[in-house]
Amino acid sequence: MGARYYDPKGGRFLSPDPIGYPICLDLYAYAAGDPVNYLDPDGRFFSPIYQPIKATVLNVWNSPRFQGACQMLGGAAEMGAGGGIAYGSGMLAAPMGFTVAAHGADHFCTGFRKLMTGRYSDTATSQLLQKTGLPPEIANLVDNGLSVGGTMRGVYVIQRRSTVAFSNFGLPVQESQTMLYRTVQPVELADIQKTGIFRNLRNAESKYFTTSIEGASSYAKKAVKGFGDPPYTLIRTQVPNNILNGTPPTFVDGGIPAWVIPDQKLEGLIPEIMTWMAVPK
Repeated sequence: MGARYYDPKGGRFLSPDPIGYPICLDLYAYAAGDPVNYLDPDGRFFSPIYQPIKATVLNVWNSPRFQGACQMLGGAAEMGAGGGIAYGSGMLAAPMGFTVAAHGADHFCTGFRKLMTGRYSDTATSQLLQKTGLPPEIANLVDNGLSVGGTMRGVYVIQRRSTVAFSNFGLPVQESQTMLYRTVQPVELADIQKTGIFRNLRNAESKYFTTSIEGASSYAKKAVKGFGDPPYTLIRTQVPNNILNGTPPTFVDGGIPAWVIPDQKLEGLIPEIMTWMAVPK
């Protein structure tokens, strides 16, 4: 260890501390016999550079006020992510977004309380989990996992929403994605408004999307006229090109180009409800 040899089994040095007496009373001890609070990198513990680290790095890191400040930042990020989920989904996933934002507010308030009082405290979420019988450590772990998951989901939705916003203003859409359209009946529309995602409510294993608003509108018109279906609503979504690569479009209902996307690839697609629909020719 630099200045002298150390015996890890005995927890002592094999040669005396070069600083000598009277400063060093035990010339062979590691970190003055207190390795929890002190550090001795090379056997010269009593040199000024090797003073207690607990009062510096460890004290700051373990301080409730420091951890409270970090928790406030994390809570603020989660609240923003929750707002992003609600807004980015066109309010389709507003319940999920508000839940994430409320969880972030719980962490923010708990962090603020730690910062002000200098005392540790659990979030309301963690306390509720503990009432179900979970140990405090597991409850806090689950609580923190919810924070990370909610924040990551919000960041993803905001990123996808920004891509859609670019197309709304005529700005170039990311080359890695393609805008596709689909018309849905009231039952599927209600499910999208509830969950904020695409999913099959029956035993179908895929969903059809078309590359143009006119094509989707034409399909809806034919279905209403030919089968007496209820009115359709137009939905659009950004689809990563790696889902479409290598899969040529099919043609349905007299030549309307359509992409068939299987169930396992629908996850992650964010539907956006359109308030208008082109009149098909």
